[in-house]
Amino acid sequence: MTDKSKHHLAIVLGYAGLAPFVLLSAFLVFSANKELNSEFLLPLFEHYSALILVFLCGALWAETLIGKSLGSGKTLLIIANLVMIIVWLVSALPVFTDLTVRMAIYSSMYVALVISENRLRNFVDDSSLIDGYQTYQKMRWRLSMVVLACHLAVASFAQG
Repeated sequence: MTDKSKHHLAIVLGYAGLAPFVLLSAFLVFSANKELNSEFLLPLFEHYSALILVFLCGALWAETLIGKSLGSGKTLLIIANLVMIIVWLVSALPVFTDLTVRMAIYSSMYVALVISENRLRNFVDDSSLIDGYQTYQKMRWRLSMVVLACHLAVASFAQG
């Protein structure tokens, strides 16, 4: 597989990964079956969101170890670990019972990751990577904004 086809596949899979966010949040907001929503759809949405956050952290590890990042990637590794630990605590501890709080925490973790990636990755030394990186970073921002909108919709569902 060529670098260009791998890059294209990553973009396609990135956008395809939005489907569970969009579909589940739409069902939660527009479905009249509140029991199905709270017992089935809401846990699916939350678990998917947490898993994608952890996946992004793992991807940061891989990219940091083989790619070029500012400060030898140490800051990205620490951020990835902190985000993963926060996601684990939020999903595991009963103190985080309020759905709106959980959605706000997850949302802030998505923002933290995309900002960290944007500011701490450095491809200036290798001009062949710049176009692909810029396309990827634009995609990450778009995906993150849609995910934030879905979190907001789910939080508003909980309030209603």
